Amino acid sequence: MTFEIAPVRTEWLDRMSAIAVDGGSPDAHPAHFAFLASHGRLLAAIVGDEVIGFGGTTPAHGAHMITDLFVAAPQRGRGVGTAVLSALLDGVSTAFPFSSTHPAALAAYDRAGLARGWPLLTMRGVANGGGELLASGEWRHDRPEIAEHVLTQHGWCTGDVLVSRSGDFVRVLRMVGDSAPDDALSTLMAGFAVGADVELSVPAHSPALAWLMLHGFRIVDVDIFCSTPGVVVPENLWVVHRGLC
Repeated sequence: MTFEIAPVRTEWLDRMSAIAVDGGSPDAHPAHFAFLASHGRLLAAIVGDEVIGFGGTTPAHGAHMITDLFVAAPQRGRGVGTAVLSALLDGVSTAFPFSSTHPAALAAYDRAGLARGWPLLTMRGVANGGGELLASGEWRHDRPEIAEHVLTQHGWCTGDVLVSRSGDFVRVLRMVGDSAPDDALSTLMAGFAVGADVELSVPAHSPALAWLMLHGFRIVDVDIFCSTPGVVVPENLWVVHRGLC
């Protein structure tokens, strides 16, 4: 099959979203890809004017985070993902993704020289409510563009927490702390509606993991941090946005 790699065009975003939905992405919507186009790089594999796969990167932690790498189901196994990944990494010395545990995905990153590291655990649980929602405030850590993006998508922000909400479903996208997370997590979960479904992604070494397990959160997905040498995700990033970090 013959295809070419090209910078993403606006009219392709809906098609990319459909491919990402089929691939299980939690960020499969045009606004996510429009954000990456403004704060990173997006490349698509195309046949004629039809997108059959795509990938993206954004600057994070002194490296290039591979935010997305998806191929349409009928074209998988034909080298499309490898070609997109190679184009994304051309001229890049430091990079990392959170890879799915699918053998094909991990093999692609292995071939690209990205070593497998620790698991990223996506967990779900239920908020207990009964407290006050933390006061909104200006994000005071790195990646302020993510906070701005979340707010434009009707999310919510404190100085240390970024949240996306849809009805009673809550995604804690980022949480930064400098001490034990127990009190901060207890206060946060009390501030959501009673019984609200909550999802968040934590590194396996995050100090938040023990609190979440103790309070009934269960692991629903596992990704693997892969990287070139020297890439470090800060230890005080208790919860990460697995699509943007």
